[in-house]
Amino acid sequence: SGPLTPARNIAGTWKTSIPVTVLFDTDYCTPDLSRVASEDWDVTWVITPGADDNSVNVSMSFARSNWQLIAGCPGAGVVPEVPPLEFTGNVSSTTLTLKKGLEPVGTFTFTTDILQGDLDYQWCMIYCQREYTTGRTLILRRR
Repeated sequence: SGPLTPARNIAGTWKTSIPVTVLFDTDYCTPDLSRVASEDWDVTWVITPGADDNSVNVSMSFARSNWQLIAGCPGAGVVPEVPPLEFTGNVSSTTLTLKKGLEPVGTFTFTTDILQGDLDYQWCMIYCQREYTTGRTLILRRR
């Protein structure tokens, strides 16, 4: 048997119609990750074919708005992301599993014109930071 093929070709440009709320957790003020802020992102994905029939590359850019501090000690301790963020993805039927390096960062379902799911990305340097969406609110439409 050969490779699984996606139900639809998802290569192309995808964009949010309305900004998605991204939540930020950090351990800057507490020993464990805790929610400190939120921000709206107007997201664009450029999806290109990957190394084989079931993989893609995703370059994610975004514009920020509506920063909201939820808690801090002082300040949120959030380090702003610098777009674009680069991901790889595995496509199976109508599902896209996104990874940053080896770490899974989201599972999205798609149709011909809509990609929907949640991004959940965490990294650590001196402090750890997590940025994520909830409720499958990251909805991108093909452009």
